[in-house]
Amino acid sequence: MESKQTEQRRGKKIMQIENSFRELKDTFKCTKPDRKEFQKIAMATALGFAIIGFIGLF
Repeated sequence: MESKQTEQRRGKKIMQIENSFRELKDTFKCTKPDRKEFQKIAMATALGFAIIGFIGLF
C-alpha cells in the first residue's frame, strides 16, 4: 500500500508532464509572418549585421 505522500508526488509529476505536453502542442501553432513583419525582422537583422561589422572594423 502506497503512502499518501507518494501518491501526491506521482500526481504532481503527472501534472508537470501533462503541462509540458500542452505547452509543446501550443509551440507548433505559429504562423508565417506577413510582409510588414518580415520587413521589420529583416531590417533589424541587417542593422545588427551592420553594427557588428562596424565594430569589427576597428
